[in-house]
Amino acid sequence: MGNRSHGEASLLRPQQILFCRELGFRLREIGEILGRPGFNRMALRERTTRLEILLAAVDKILLHLKGTRTMGNEELLEGFNAARQEEHG
Repeated sequence: MGNRSHGEASLLRPQQILFCRELGFRLREIGEILGRPGFNRMALRERTTRLEILLAAVDKILLHLKGTRTMGNEELLEGFNAARQEEHG
């Protein structure tokens, strides 16, 4: 059982690096993120969830631009919360 734990531990860091790369982080950022004493693996999940929301919004917008779906102004900004909308004007 000790070997399994050691094996998993040796795979976790490379796996986390690969996940971060797929999420668009630069290697320097990844090193900083994973090196933080309070590193929270849930941050990766939160980023993934955020990207899924944005991708769904992009899909809707593409359908709107093709004319196969109509969207109101509020729906066009659906992927951004109020704080983000204010930040980006």
